[in-house]
This record gives sequence, structure tokens and C-alpha cells, in this order.
Amino acid sequence: MEPRPEPTACIHVCELNAHTGLCLGCHRSADEICAWPGDGGGVFAETKRDREGGL
Repeated sequence: MEPRPEPTACIHVCELNAHTGLCLGCHRSADEICAWPGDGGGVFAETKRDREGGL
């Protein structure tokens, strides 16, 4: 059985907001994006929660 891919917040709308520093698509910072998937999915959970609760 092959391992399942790490879940990602990326929706392929990759553009950083100059004011907030967050990606317009996934709402992650450049540091969070660069660290993916090394955090074991923690960033995904946080960004999903932020999107669902509104930024």
C-alpha cells in the first residue's frame, strides 16, 4: 500500500498579499509554505480553521 500524500491547503492560487504577507489562495505565510510538509499537517489544520472562521 502506497502512503497517502500529505494534505495541503494549497488551491493553486499562489500570490502573496503585499500588506499581510499571506497567500491569497491558502492564507499561509511564505515561511509556512516553504516549511510544507515538514510540520506534519499542523499548518493545514490552522489555515483551514482560520479560513472557516474568517480571517
